[in-house]
Order: sequence, then structure tokens, then C-alpha cells
Amino acid sequence: MAEVKKKSGMFSAIRTRDDADKVAKDCGNAFFVVAAIQGGIGVFIAPSLLFDAAVYAICGYFIRFRKSRSAAVIASLLSGIGLVVTVMNKMGQNVGGGNNIFLAAIVVIAGARAVEATFKLNGRYKSASNPVENT
Repeated sequence: MAEVKKKSGMFSAIRTRDDADKVAKDCGNAFFVVAAIQGGIGVFIAPSLLFDAAVYAICGYFIRFRKSRSAAVIASLLSGIGLVVTVMNKMGQNVGGGNNIFLAAIVVIAGARAVEATFKLNGRYKSASNPVENT
């Protein structure tokens, strides 16, 4: 019988400590990429984005290397605000920020997944030697 290939990466199900660790690392990397994009735009076009880039980079570091729940929550809140601002810009309000709804949605999803992964790493899957079954 053919073996079913398991999804991997940021959008995979979190069933073990290793899965949660991988999702946290991938989400941290995603925030590093967003910080680089915003930093590049901030340097050349809109200096107001440099603050957001710095916050995303700091949160990305703490999510990826420290598995910080508070950094995940902060990044998730910031990405939610970014999505609201982007939607408002698309609706005709000029409140600053971006116009790419798809990027904003991906960042919101990464924030939500980072929150899920870090809370599971610091909760259900805290000890590596005692795996817990999903119920």
C-alpha cells in the first residue's frame, strides 16, 4: 500500500514536539523574510516601515530560537493590524501601509501558526521525553 506523504512546513498539522518545533522555526523564518521586505522598502521608499521591520525581525528571532509565546502573540497582533490597514487601503482609505492583501493574509496565518506552535511547545509538548497523544 502506498504511504501517504505528510505535509511539512509552516502549514502542517502539529501532532508532536518535533512538528511544533519545525512550525515555530518556519514561522520565525517567515517573519525574518517579512522584516527584510519591509526593511528594504523602508530604506528606499517609506521610512515608517522600518519600525515594523525591526519588530518583525525581533519577534522572528524570539519565535525561531527561543520559542517565545509573547513574541508570537506580539507578531500575531502586529500582523492582524497590518491586515486591517491593508484592507482599509484597498477600500479607499489612505491610512498608510501596504496594498498587498495576499502578503498580509500570509503574515496573519504565520502569526496564528506561531502562536499555536509556541504555546504547544511551552505547554502540551514541554518535555521531549513524555509525548502526549492528541485527543
